[in-house]
Parts: sequence; structure tokens; C-alpha cells
Amino acid sequence: MGFHPVIDYKAISNWDELQYEFGVSKNFQIHGTWQYRGEGNSNIVLALAEGMRLVRFPKVEIDQNFSGEWDRERKKLKREVIFAHLIFRPLIGSTFVGNVEILQIDSCEISELNKSLVPLRPVNRLHKELRVPYATSHADFARIHSNPSTNVDYCVEIKPKQGYLTKTIFGEETHLCTFCLNQFLKIRSSKVSSRSDYCPLNLFSGDPGRMIGALFSLLHTPQNNFRIFRNGELVYGEDLCESLDSILEEWFSSSHKLIDDVTSPQIVNLYNFVFVMCVALLKPEIGANEIDGSQLYAELEGKVREILVLGVKNEVPIVTDGNKNEGCNENSVGLPNGSILSRILYVQKLGKWGSENIYNLYPKICPRHSILSKSNSLAVCPGKDCLG
Repeated sequence: MGFHPVIDYKAISNWDELQYEFGVSKNFQIHGTWQYRGEGNSNIVLALAEGMRLVRFPKVEIDQNFSGEWDRERKKLKREVIFAHLIFRPLIGSTFVGNVEILQIDSCEISELNKSLVPLRPVNRLHKELRVPYATSHADFARIHSNPSTNVDYCVEIKPKQGYLTKTIFGEETHLCTFCLNQFLKIRSSKVSSRSDYCPLNLFSGDPGRMIGALFSLLHTPQNNFRIFRNGELVYGEDLCESLDSILEEWFSSSHKLIDDVTSPQIVNLYNFVFVMCVALLKPEIGANEIDGSQLYAELEGKVREILVLGVKNEVPIVTDGNKNEGCNENSVGLPNGSILSRILYVQKLGKWGSENIYNLYPKICPRHSILSKSNSLAVCPGKDCLG
């Protein structure tokens, strides 16, 4: 029996009228110390020392007029909370998805945060700022212990990206995955200086050698897809690639090691790190409606161990993805049921129609939204207006 999560799709067909109980913390204020954790195109994330929580703030264009539209933004965050609790948690599993809460924040606090954040943010992100008086609170998975003075927490963040090949994009056949295609766009727009060695299809392949190669590629060219945190602070990533040896030395100095019989401790720590990453990505957390993936996991774990032991002894070189001009390798041998990678891939493949087909289909079933704009998108269209 495969993975079949129980989701009440009917109950969430109309987001805005759904009577779902969730908390809204009013007049929320940031007390104590906080860290700028990072940002993407739409949100800025701060880490709070108190309670080991993250606060995710929506951001908008500086010159964008949002007067009188805060209720719409609150409804948008409500949908995110409902999505996290009623859709994403059943799909990914409660082990991997924490609670989400809406925060209402005073405009004066928002203004002070903007001033404090300017020197911490990348210059190319400063065309947007915080203005929406609402945010969401999430568990901080970069922290394990509340007292960093007596315990050291290490966390690895991986953005694995789409793990399967979309063979046609806007009617054009392609042999490159979405991530690898996007690398050319990033180079053209000067967001990166060179292409990443990483290919998501290798990480999701279930093939031990290719998975190991994918992790080495992320270490070599992390871009914004691979980061390491120490006690919640970023210590390795796109702009911090010089300190990996010291990080791994501290991390594995007193830990059980896969291999400890070669002359180079740096190589030993590096290969132990890759082994730990493979184990974390492949280890199953079995749900109620899911077959046990323990046997496949044991087989893959043994093969990963064998490859890395031979690699440390210089008998078998570890190769990264190499030249991908001829296309990405879409072959897959499968992932253990219940592993985080298998859950993510399952969710990714639910979107089999693709945004191109959805946007073409939408006007046919919803004439009211035949012309879509940034302010009138699919996400804000009530289900009853389209299906009634």
C-alpha cells in the first residue's frame, strides 16, 4: 500500500469562509535578541531567541500602495495557516511540519524593524520592505537546545527543488530539469556567476552514488540551496564557504564516526558529514497509511557507507554531476517510504498539470477571473465563485 494521506479537500474548497480555529497573537512585540535568518522573493525571516521561534514577515515593493488592503493580507496569511495545518502537515507528516500562528504587529514596530534590517539585508533585496502589519510564527528547526552556552546545535538547510523532469515547458521539449534550466536564467540576470554543480534529480534518484555526488555538489556550489547553522547562526553558505573544515571538526570531534583510520581528519569529517546527510534524508518515518520502508533504507544505507569508505581510502573517487549539457538523468531506483525525500517528491508530483495548463484551463471554468493580474490571482479566488 502506497502513501495516501487523509485530507479534507471539501472543507478547504472555500478558504475565506472556513471556520478553522487558529490563534492570532495581537499587538505582538519582539522582545530580547533576534537574528536575521534570511529572505526570499516574498518574505523576510527573523529568528527569536525567546521560545526558539521564527517570524516570517511578508514584504512588498517600496513604491507599492497598500492603503486599506491589510484585511486582504490577513486573509492571505489565514490561508497559509490553513494550508500548513490541513494540507501540508498530512502530506509531509507532523514529524516534519510544526505549528503555524498568525501575529498582528504594530506599524511602529514594523518601521523600526525596517531600519534595523537595512544593513543586514543583501543590496539586491532592498527594493522591498516590511509594511504588512501581520506575520506568521513557526518552529525554529535550526535550534534544538534553548541554552546555547552549554550545547552546540548544528542544522543543515537544503532546498532540494523539483525532483523530477518536466519534459515540456510552454510547449517546448527539454532534457534539463527546472532547476538546471533556471541556472541559465540566473547567469543571464547576473544573479550568479556560474552554474551550480547540483541537480535535484540526482538527490531524489535513490541511487547512493548519485545522491552522494549531489551532496558534494551542494557543498561545492551552495548558492542559496544549502546552508549550515551553528546555534541558529549561519556559518556556511553561498557567501561563507571558507570555514567548512573547522565546522566539521567541531561537529564530529566527539561524535561516532563512520571512518576514523586515515591520515587526513578533514577528509574523514567531510565523508562522515555526507554519510549523516544521506541517513537523515533516507531514514523513514512511517505513517498510518504507508508501507514500511525500513528494508530499502537498510540496503541504501549500507551502499552509501560502502561507497564513502572506499572513497576515503582513495579507491573510488566521488564524482559530482559534471557536464549537464546533454540533459539531466531522470532514472530513479526509488526512495524508502516515509523518508523526507519520498514525502517531498510525492507532494511535488501532485502538481502534474503544471501552472501553464492551470492558467489556460482556469478561464473556462471561472469566466469571472478570465483576466488574471498580480492582485487578482488564483490564490484569492473563492472556490464558490468558480464552482457555483
